[in-house]
Amino acid sequence: KQCQRAHGSAFSASAPAQAIHMQWLIGADQLKEYASSPGKYRGFCGRCGSQLYSRVDAIPAILRLRVGALEKPLGKIAAQHVHVAAQSDWFQITDSLPQFDKTERTNDPH
Repeated sequence: KQCQRAHGSAFSASAPAQAIHMQWLIGADQLKEYASSPGKYRGFCGRCGSQLYSRVDAIPAILRLRVGALEKPLGKIAAQHVHVAAQSDWFQITDSLPQFDKTERTNDPH
């Protein structure tokens, strides 16, 4: 529900990225963060307000990028649906991707 409220949508499309491999080419001075809950932070553009990523203290090396904010295609397809126990009653998942009630930690970096 937290992502639904933050995005004003039925879900959030995000992808994990290793923070050590991230480099902001422009606008790094405009990045802002706020603590949306204890140990969880949402990063956004301080100029336009676009959400760019989230991160959690429990996994400091990973950023969850908001893929809708990326300029170039990822070259990847969706892999799974998480937090489906809290899905909106007005949106139904109709594909055959795996579904999980909460975030599943896998060894797959994609």
